[in-house]
Amino acid sequence: MGRGNRRRCGHGGSAVSDRSATAPQRISGPWYWGAEASCLLLGLALAASTARLFSTTGAVVVLASVAAGAWALAVALRRSPLPPVLGDSLHLLTGAALLLWVVAPDARLGPFPGPDSVATLAEMVRDDFSRFDDDIAPMVARPGHLAVLGGLTWVLALFCSTTAMRLRAPVQAALPHIVAIVGLGFVSRSESRTTATAVLLLAVGLYALAQSAWRNDAYRWQPPGTSAVPRQLATAGAILAVAALTTAALTPMSPVASDPVLDLRRGGLGGGGPRTVVSPFVEVGSNLGPLSNDLLFSATSDSPGYWRLTALEDFDPDTASWALANSYERVGGGTLERTDTPAGALLNSTVEVVALGGIWVPVPDAPVTVDSASELNWDPDSGSLVKRSGDLTTGDTFDFGSEPDRIDTGSLADSRAVTSDPGLVDPSGIPPGLAVEAQRLTAGLTPYESALALQNWFRDEFTYDETVDYSDEPDPTGAFLEQRRGFCQQFSTAFALAARSVGLPTRVVVGFTTGVPDPGAPGTFDVYGRNAHAWPEVLLSGVGWVPFEPTPGRGNPSATEFTGVPGAQAEPPPEGAEGEADTEPDGTATTAPAESPTPEPGSAAGTSDEVEAGATGEADADGTRDRWSVLALAALLAVVVIAAGVMVAVALRRRRAAAGVQPGDPVRGAWIEACAALASATANPLAMYDNETPLEFARRAEELTGTRSVTALAQLESMRRWSEDGLDDAHSAEAAALVQSLRSELSDSAAAQTAVEESVL
Repeated sequence: MGRGNRRRCGHGGSAVSDRSATAPQRISGPWYWGAEASCLLLGLALAASTARLFSTTGAVVVLASVAAGAWALAVALRRSPLPPVLGDSLHLLTGAALLLWVVAPDARLGPFPGPDSVATLAEMVRDDFSRFDDDIAPMVARPGHLAVLGGLTWVLALFCSTTAMRLRAPVQAALPHIVAIVGLGFVSRSESRTTATAVLLLAVGLYALAQSAWRNDAYRWQPPGTSAVPRQLATAGAILAVAALTTAALTPMSPVASDPVLDLRRGGLGGGGPRTVVSPFVEVGSNLGPLSNDLLFSATSDSPGYWRLTALEDFDPDTASWALANSYERVGGGTLERTDTPAGALLNSTVEVVALGGIWVPVPDAPVTVDSASELNWDPDSGSLVKRSGDLTTGDTFDFGSEPDRIDTGSLADSRAVTSDPGLVDPSGIPPGLAVEAQRLTAGLTPYESALALQNWFRDEFTYDETVDYSDEPDPTGAFLEQRRGFCQQFSTAFALAARSVGLPTRVVVGFTTGVPDPGAPGTFDVYGRNAHAWPEVLLSGVGWVPFEPTPGRGNPSATEFTGVPGAQAEPPPEGAEGEADTEPDGTATTAPAESPTPEPGSAAGTSDEVEAGATGEADADGTRDRWSVLALAALLAVVVIAAGVMVAVALRRRRAAAGVQPGDPVRGAWIEACAALASATANPLAMYDNETPLEFARRAEELTGTRSVTALAQLESMRRWSEDGLDDAHSAEAAALVQSLRSELSDSAAAQTAVEESVL
C-alpha cells in the first residue's frame, strides 16, 4: 500500500498472529504479482486434472481458458474502486451470463441470455450427466459436463483470489481446489495418475512458495542485507526436490491400470461381497452403429448359440426401459452351478476378449463351470457373470463348461407358467391394443404354445428396421406397434409385455448372437458390434427360463428345436472390412434371401439362410438416475461452498481476535497508549504507515516530537511481535515506565512550546 495509508500501530496480538493475519503486505512488486499468479496456477491444475476424465484435450483447453479469464477478472475487480461485495457479485454475475450466453445461443435476446437460457442449461446438464450410467473415463466431454466444471472453475478462481489476496488466508484459499482435483481423480482413469499427482503437488508447492515469499517480503524489521525469502525458497526447493526424487523412485513400483477408482456405472462398488450393477442396454447400444464392424471378442464352442450378458426383469413404463438390480456373489473354485452331468459330458467353450470393455462377461447357455485368471462374480438368477474388479481388457480369457440339452423339449407341452415374483407378470406400460391382441392370439393355448404364438406373430406381422427412433415418443411401445417396424429392443420389450399380460413370467436378455464362423477353424466365431442383441425368456415350470426369438432376421441355433426359428444374425460388414462374409454354423458362406414364414406352434423346425441387416442400439435410461445425478452434483458443490465459507469465517474470526488487546499483555497496551499519546501531541495526527515497523515509526516520531523514550518502547514491541523467547514481567514494567516517561516528555515539550508562544505574544 502507498505510504499515505495508515493503520493502528497496535495490531498484532502475538508473534504468530502478527505474521499470519496482520502483517503489512504490498500490492505491487514481483513477490506480489507472483502470489497473484500462484492463484492462477491452481486453476490451471484443476483444468489439467480433467485430462484423465475426458478422451480429448479440448476440454482441458476450454477449462484452462475459463480459469484464466476468471482469475484476470477477479484481479481487475479487486484493484478497482468497487466495494468488495459489489466486485465479487459482479464477478459471479459475469460468469453466469457468459455461461448462459455460450451454452444456450438459441435462447439469447440480442447479446444477452434470454429467459429460457436457464431451462436450456438445466436440461443439458441433466441429459449429459444421466449418461454416467454408460460413460466411463476417458469419456466424451459433453456440453453439460463442461458447463458444470466451467462454473466450478469460475467460482473457485474468485474464491482463491479473494481469500488469499484480500483476506490473507492462503491455506483456506487453496483447499477447495485441492478437494476438487482429488474428487475428479476418483472418477478418472487410473492411467497417468502419477503425472496428475505431480501436477497437483507442483501447483500447490509453487502457490505456497509465492504466498510465503509475498508475506515475508513485507517485513522491513530485519537487519539490512538479510532476507527470509531466499532462505525459505531454498528450503522449499529442497523439499520439492526430495518429493520429486521419491515419486520417481516409487513410480516404477506402482501398478498400471486404466480403470477409474470409482466406476460410475457400478456405483463405486469394489471387489468385495455382493454388488449391484445397472442395465447393460447402453453397453450393447454403444457397440452398434459406428462400432458395428469392430471385433469385440472371439469364441470357440462345441455348440453354437447366443452369448449372454445378463437378464433384465424390471420394466419402467415411464421410460419404456429395462433395468437390473440383482446381487452378485464371488465365484469360488470355478463352480457356477451344481449339476449331475459328468465333467466329460459338458459342452466346452472359450471366450477371448478383444475390445469388448465393460464388466459383463459373455457366457454360453447354462454354464456350470468357469476357469479364468480374473476374479469373477456370478448371479445365478440372471445367468450373468461380471469381472470383479475393473473392466474387461484385451486378452482376458474365460473357459466354460456348459450343461448340454438344458431344456427338455418333451416337457414343454405340459409345462405351466408359475412364479412367486409378481413383477415378472406385471404388464404395466402395455398398450391396451397389444393386451387385446395377446389375449386373442393365446386363447385356449398352453403357456408354451402361447409364447410361441406371440413370437410368430411378431416375426410374421412386423418388419425389422434399424433406422426407426421412438425416443421422443410419449409411448415408444405404442408407436412401435402402430408402425410395426423396429429392432431387437422394441421386439423383445413388446413380446415381454404381451406375454406378461396373459400371465407368462417374462424377462429380457441382453447379449450377442453367435458371431461370424471362421471357415478355417470349425467351432470358432468372431463376434462384432453388429451382433449385439436382446431377446425375451419365459419361465415355465419344470423347464426353467426358455428363450424365444420375436425379432425377424435373428435366430438362436441352439434353440431352433423348440422355437422353430433357424439360426440367423446380422449381415457381414461392407466389403473390405473385417468379417466380410457371414456363414452358417457349419462354416458355409451365405447370402441374404427373402424372409421365409415362421413355423406354426408344434411344427418341425426348418433351416434357412436368411441374414438381415445389423441393428442399432437404444439407450436404456432410468428416469430417476437423471434426477439423482444432478442432485448429487448440487450436493457436492454445496458442501464445497459451505466448507469454504466456514474456513473463511474461522480465518476472519481469528484475525479479529488477534487484532484486539489481549488480557495480560502490558507491553502491547503500553505501545498502543504511546501511539495514542503521540497522535494527540502534534498538529497533524501521527500514526504508523502500513509499511513501517515499530522502530521505523519510533525514529520518525522522535524527530517530530523531540522525545527519546519511543525507540526503547518500540524495541520492546518488536520483541513482543517477533522474538521467539517472549517477554517477562521485567519487560512489562519497563514498558509501563517508558510510557510514563514519554507522557512526561510530551507534557514538558507542550509546556515549553506554550511558554515560547506566550513570550512572543
